[in-house]
Amino acid sequence: MKLPAKLKTTISANANRILFRATAFFVAASSYWVKVIKTGVFAIGFIMAK
Repeated sequence: MKLPAKLKTTISANANRILFRATAFFVAASSYWVKVIKTGVFAIGFIMAK
C-alpha cells in the first residue's frame, strides 16, 4: 500500500504530536507519583516515629 506524500507527512506529524503529548503527560504523572510516594513514605515514617 503506497501512501501519498502529503498524507504521510500528516500522519507522521500527528504521531509526533501524540507522542510528545504522551511523553509530557507521562513525565508529569511520574513526577506527581514520586511526590505522592515520598509524602506517603514521610507520613508513615512520621507516624512510626511517634
